[in-house]
Amino acid sequence: MPISAARSWIPLAIAALVLDFASIAQQPEAGPSRPEQGAELPDFTVVDAATGDKVAMRTVLDAPGVEGPLVIAFVHKDKELCVRFLAELKQQVELLGSDRNRCAIHLVFSGEDREGATITAAKELAVPFHLQWDPDRSAYQAMGLIAFPTVYVVDRKSRRIELLRRGEIGPDDRVAV
Repeated sequence: MPISAARSWIPLAIAALVLDFASIAQQPEAGPSRPEQGAELPDFTVVDAATGDKVAMRTVLDAPGVEGPLVIAFVHKDKELCVRFLAELKQQVELLGSDRNRCAIHLVFSGEDREGATITAAKELAVPFHLQWDPDRSAYQAMGLIAFPTVYVVDRKSRRIELLRRGEIGPDDRVAV
């Protein structure tokens, strides 16, 4: 498949997945500090959960060898919805076949503790996810997150958010910052 054709349908494949989760609950209106679809990805740093190295997410957009979009999925380490989301994401990524290597998928979780049900599920999946950690919740604050899972698909060239889907929200689901 030509690269240009893959670029046109990879976001659509990811979109099909996250649309199901976006329909679970409607979100309140976004505040001015929350980046929306079409906005440039804010610069924030997370920690690679495997190596402990700091990773500036905007530099990931310039990483060699990956031509497709950057997918950033913010998940809660202990929410059943996020565990189900990972299973669905795995299925969608597998449907991409060899084209799955054309996009980078980063799962970001927060908090001081590195363990939880979602983290365990992510580690068990045999797909090209990069597991990132936001120990001080600075990435969550930079993105204005209030619900899980929240997914951003970012175009590498423009650095703009092509697709944004926010997850379930309820009185007990707000991010503690």
